[in-house]
Order: sequence, then structure tokens, then C-alpha cells
Amino acid sequence: MDLANKKVLVIGAARSGIAAAKIAKKFGASVILSDSKENLNLELRGVEIRLGKQTEELLSGVDLIIVSPAVPLRIPLLKAASAQGIKIISEVELAYDLAKSPICAVTGTNGKTTTVTLLGLLLKTAFDKVGVGGNIGVPLSEVALEVGAGGYLAAEISSYQMEATKNFKPHISAI
Repeated sequence: MDLANKKVLVIGAARSGIAAAKIAKKFGASVILSDSKENLNLELRGVEIRLGKQTEELLSGVDLIIVSPAVPLRIPLLKAASAQGIKIISEVELAYDLAKSPICAVTGTNGKTTTVTLLGLLLKTAFDKVGVGGNIGVPLSEVALEVGAGGYLAAEISSYQMEATKNFKPHISAI
């Protein structure tokens, strides 16, 4: 994914959103990180922080929107972005686009964290570079960059994280 010289809006300033903002900045994007909460204490070098009401003004000149897992695609800002033809992806889709190693993804109702933890331990018996991330508490995009090529990624994927994916196709998936 080429982020250089793009204007990227990241919606949701929790762990995944902060990771996505840092990564987009690292790859040369102009980044705005927005969260509807007004009382967050955030400071990211080179990233514009916009807290509170999310109006359509945020969409001005935006090339790409990255949404955090807890942000529903039905919010008015994302509906307006979609109507304007602005590409919307999840942090998981960002991770997939950046990943240089295969992803083994686990989704479902119960047991995801346990299964992904065990999967990570199993992968470590066969590969030197293994990362465990996603809904397990570590942003998958961070893990994908850390592992790089020649390893494997074990990913816990919630239904919320899948909502804004189009191209995400893990090497192995389990439900």
C-alpha cells in the first residue's frame, strides 16, 4: 500500500487507531487522527489530532480512511465518506496490505484469544519470527511490521475488525 503523499484520516483513537496513524505517518502520509471523545490526552508527533464532533469537514482532501475496530461503518461521517467515494479500510486491512509474512486468522464467538495464543506458541516452534496480534490487544498492523518477511502472524479477528475489509485473505483461517 502506497501511503506516501496521501491524506489519511484515522477514526478511533484507541490502540489500533494510534498504531494506524503512526504507521501511515511513517510511510509518508499526512495524517489526521479523530475520535468523538473530547477528553482524550493524545499527542503524536506529526499527526493532527481532532477530538469531539466529527463533521464532514474532516473529509476535505482525504484519500483514505482507516477505521478502528470499535467504529461502526454506519456513523454519519463514514456514510458521507462512502458517498464521496473515499476508500475506507480497517486497521486489519492495513495490516494485511503491509504484511510480508502469512497470516493465520482466527474468528468466532468464544475461544479466539486462547486459540490464537496457542497458535502463536505452536508457530514459534517452527519459525524464528512470529507475531501475535489483532483483537488480542496488540494492533495487527504493528505486528505485521515487526515480523516482516520470513515469519508468520497469528491474528485474533473480531467481527468488528472484518467489517471494513475487502481484500483480507489470510493464508489460513479458522472459526
